[in-house]
Amino acid sequence: SAAFPATAEALAAQERAELTAVVVRAQRGEMAVQSELVRRYTVRISAFVRPILLQPSSVEDVVQMVFIKMVRRLTLLRDPAVFESWLFRLARNTAVDFLRRRRCRPAGGAPPGPHRSW
Repeated sequence: SAAFPATAEALAAQERAELTAVVVRAQRGEMAVQSELVRRYTVRISAFVRPILLQPSSVEDVVQMVFIKMVRRLTLLRDPAVFESWLFRLARNTAVDFLRRRRCRPAGGAPPGPHRSW
């Protein structure tokens, strides 16, 4: 029926408004609300970073890093309405940075510090 799309549209708008309100509260430092965002997005962020990492064992670590960054940087998010795209961009960047750091580690476990063999 013609009324259904309008109802679905209204529901989507209501969900966006509710999420924006939750994000604003999280930005104010409400820890319970920040935890709610972590709970809401853990499965989706895990599924999003898994193909980037190609290492199932690293997914949990990267997801944890994403949410730590999210909490620390929430106040930098100017428009709470774009929270979801911001979070997924943060997740992508965190996963790519993780891979970059992995690649840069010396193979063979060389001792840290200025030890030179020449």
